[in-house]
Amino acid sequence: MISIMSDHPVACAVPPQTPHPMWSEEWPLVLLLTAILAIQQLRFLFMKRVQAKQSDGVETTNTTTIHGNDNININTGNNSTVVVTTRSTNTSEECCNVKTQPTPQHTCQEEENMISIFSVLPKPVGKFPRLNTKTQVTCRRYMDNLAQLSAEGKIYKCEKTIERLRKVKMDPDYQVSLRHAATLNAINEGKFEKASRLLGEAEILLTDTRNEDEHRLRWYHQKSLLKLQQGKHAAGIQLTEEALSLVSIMAPGCISAWLLINHAWFLTKIAADEDNTNDRRALVKKAKTFYQQAIDHAESEYPMQMSYFQSRVPQYAKIGLAFLYLGCWQSVDSSRIGVSTDLPRDDIIKAKDIIEEVQNEGPVCNKSKVLLLLAKVCLQFRLGSYQEAYDLAEEAKKLAAKHYFWNLEKFADSIGKTLPMH
Repeated sequence: MISIMSDHPVACAVPPQTPHPMWSEEWPLVLLLTAILAIQQLRFLFMKRVQAKQSDGVETTNTTTIHGNDNININTGNNSTVVVTTRSTNTSEECCNVKTQPTPQHTCQEEENMISIFSVLPKPVGKFPRLNTKTQVTCRRYMDNLAQLSAEGKIYKCEKTIERLRKVKMDPDYQVSLRHAATLNAINEGKFEKASRLLGEAEILLTDTRNEDEHRLRWYHQKSLLKLQQGKHAAGIQLTEEALSLVSIMAPGCISAWLLINHAWFLTKIAADEDNTNDRRALVKKAKTFYQQAIDHAESEYPMQMSYFQSRVPQYAKIGLAFLYLGCWQSVDSSRIGVSTDLPRDDIIKAKDIIEEVQNEGPVCNKSKVLLLLAKVCLQFRLGSYQEAYDLAEEAKKLAAKHYFWNLEKFADSIGKTLPMH
């Protein structure tokens, strides 16, 4: 017998120990989690700003969508989607109640643990997603509906609606969205000083919003649109070029589409003053690309949030293309309608086809009607039908005045006076 009180170490044979069964089963999971945490650190550097905004739990919405491909998509409200594979295609219950065919040892708790693992898997580094909380959905709908009122020429009704909403919707996101809507209304009415003041107020509030990037992009659109209407093309295109860097990192939608439309409009106006054939051709090619990108971005908007904008963007892009091909717009010194050199016959035919396409679709608002009439003026000018061009300019002038589009009324009047017959 060996005494346990002995002062001398005793060598004894220790039987070999087998690994704990739980360790042999779980060590791959431990390694996976370690790898995930390491990758998450890298992703954090790219997504810090977005995650900070999305971590605001005020309006997190969990949505479970069941598809016919045996998958359930669970939107966690932070722009993360977890896909759980099942064998059920006709149930709408949540995870723990979904009838599945898992292996017998899987329990609801284990499924929740699996969801937790997949929800932290890093996403590919790409464009930042746009927030889609209840507040942001409402902001987009406000801008869309109010823009429709303004584009129909219901300037006063739009203004009063905005004033009423600003008194009750105090959240910074609402306040910025409503000021942007008021800015567009003021620009349509030709009140540029008021528009500039509203933009200044919106800019101050931008950093207080939860959706700053999208609001800032809208601010760039409104600011550049103001410069466009004022004829300050150099300042305007500088704004749109600055904003393009923001467009490049954000998920597409109607807000980015309008910015691209503005950039293309600036290129269109510059091209209308360019008599060098090669330089003009380069501008036309570049502008066409931005018009098409604008249409693509509008198609990527969240469903049922900016339906009116989604219908307007393609028409504005097409009308802009018509002006582009015709080389027409009021020139900087107001002494001519556009390019003074002969245009390729193919460009005139392309413009004619586009105008007919928009005419057959039907303009989506009164502002589109005025712009379409002005495009017809330029087409008839290029075809040498000056009297018809003049009559169309007078029609556009009257329609613009009827709906309080004072800036378009001035343009219709000036383009009519610039026709060769006068």
